[in-house]
Amino acid sequence: MILAVCALIFLLVVQWWFPRVPGPLLAVLLATAAVYLFDLEKQGIAVVGSIPASLPQFQLPSGFSLQQMTYLLSTAVGVAVVGYSDNVLTARSFADRNRYQIDANQELLALGAVNIGAGLMQGFPVSSSGSRTALGDSLGSKSQVFSLMAFVVVVLVLLFLYPLLAQFPKAALGAIVIYAALRLIEIAEFKRLLRFKPSELRLAVFTMIGVLATDILVGVGLAVGLSVIDLFARLVHPHDAVMGEVPDLAGLHDIEDWERATTIPGLVLYRYDAPLCFANAENFRRRAMAAIKAETTPVEWFVLNTEAIVEIDITAADMLRTLHRDLAAQQITFAMARVKQDLYMQLRKAGLIELIGQERLYPTLHTAIADFYNREKRALP
Repeated sequence: MILAVCALIFLLVVQWWFPRVPGPLLAVLLATAAVYLFDLEKQGIAVVGSIPASLPQFQLPSGFSLQQMTYLLSTAVGVAVVGYSDNVLTARSFADRNRYQIDANQELLALGAVNIGAGLMQGFPVSSSGSRTALGDSLGSKSQVFSLMAFVVVVLVLLFLYPLLAQFPKAALGAIVIYAALRLIEIAEFKRLLRFKPSELRLAVFTMIGVLATDILVGVGLAVGLSVIDLFARLVHPHDAVMGEVPDLAGLHDIEDWERATTIPGLVLYRYDAPLCFANAENFRRRAMAAIKAETTPVEWFVLNTEAIVEIDITAADMLRTLHRDLAAQQITFAMARVKQDLYMQLRKAGLIELIGQERLYPTLHTAIADFYNREKRALP
């Protein structure tokens, strides 16, 4: 503990006073020298120990049974998710910090290629190293030359310098990892998440707790699961709006956003800000009917603004058919506005275009409003 604390203090002091000095390298050399000079290994200080003095050899996997393959494939999925998540999140973090761009597809390609190589060389699964990246960043590295130099040093160690690292104390190694991890923690980012949206902060905190309380695989799985639940919750209960006119303001707006906003008597312009699917079909129908019921003037037309509805599924199609029937029973005309081409094709395949009527599909809200005002003229003989 004393050795680890001393090494950590040394690293933090060097970072604060001499940011361009290679503090981690000096910590390795000084800790190793301390073990050698004061014979600390006999005092109970654990060291790295012997390192294989050779390069890995190419070897094809063989001798796997079907049961082993099933286990390996299921495990590989978890390793791939954790490895790619770690790689991309680390890359994005440092890309934002140093103002450069990354290509997530290229990262995935490189990660897959290097893991194939590691498998053929009897190596461990490979991902990015957050701690090593932080160390490189702390030293001011700006390009991949840092990784190339690290590769050269690793080869030299494996071939020639392995006796030196054999005396490196594990406590100092832990201090270096902690030092690198401290550089990955950004308190300001947690504050920014809180200001932006409290649910984002809760997700970050739960992920951190999940990783610390279990392990990386379970923690990342928890984060993915919570993200999906959060996304699903927004899909199930999205924002909606009854649109109306605001004095001295052009266009149509959510009447909840403006104190003097009013709807057009007899017409409900309703917007639902999510694709329609099995998850929110009933929610949509209930809220649409509630919007009609909330009007003080008897509703004659209900126009669905589909600008945020990019697609529907078969459950949503059945719900729209039911809604059309219920509105017709109340002598309310059902229409749609701003229907995109993809949505139009789905409506046609579901038979809804024929049910609603081509004449009740409007390119804009204003054409729908104009048709609503002209309804009595068309009804005259």
